[in-house]
Amino acid sequence: MLTHRYFIRVHMAIMLSLVVVAGVMASRALLFFGVRRMVFRYPLAVVSSYLVFFLLIRLWLSYVARVAAAQRSGSGSSCDPGSVIPDGTFHFSGGSAKGASGLLKGGGGGFGGGGSSGGFEEGGVADMRPSMAVAVAAQPQASAAPSHGGSSSSSSFGLDIDGDGLILLVLFALLVVAILGVGAYVVYQAPAILSEAAFQAILVPGLVKTSKNAHDSCWEESVLKATLIPLAIVLLLAILFGYEANRRCPGAATVRQVMRTCVFR
Repeated sequence: MLTHRYFIRVHMAIMLSLVVVAGVMASRALLFFGVRRMVFRYPLAVVSSYLVFFLLIRLWLSYVARVAAAQRSGSGSSCDPGSVIPDGTFHFSGGSAKGASGLLKGGGGGFGGGGSSGGFEEGGVADMRPSMAVAVAAQPQASAAPSHGGSSSSSSFGLDIDGDGLILLVLFALLVVAILGVGAYVVYQAPAILSEAAFQAILVPGLVKTSKNAHDSCWEESVLKATLIPLAIVLLLAILFGYEANRRCPGAATVRQVMRTCVFR
């Protein structure tokens, strides 16, 4: 019912965009307050953005509850969202979800060669005219033969990436890919994650409020279980990149400084 009534994946994509913005702002705030070591600042930014993620889900649940209450009051139905009708289905806003299993089911630029352009300038080929072809051909072959150093420079990409710079570049690429992959996974699983959270936050309290010995499951626990592994992957890569960046590029405090100082030199 939630999947068909709300654009759940769109809502999740918007929330994750705000989470990324919150992580960037948290990192800048920590840098402003003097936390220059990336091995500490980046994990703190990841944890802060994860807390913002929970806050956004809480706001989304409030939005869903208010919309459902407004629809019930408008339709004149006096049914409680968590009430159970005799056939065992949940009655919600005039509709029914066939059991919790149905509700929780988720839907499933190129580098220019500086040596080569220099060779063309020295030979004057760019300004050659037909009348000069004979003179160029008459030049001694030894003078036109490139040296060993010139041949190696013509095959260079114009970048000075040593072992440390390559490691930092690979770690940063892995971190970016992990963030994008986790975002795509969470958006894909949004119907299952948000439906489970809505079930725990809206329906379960109405079902168990009359039982003193019942265990009240909270929506935070269900969201944590669904997103704990993606969080651990991003957090681990953030710690690893921050540690290696501080060790291999001690004077840098941001990714931009790392790239300018120790990668693209």
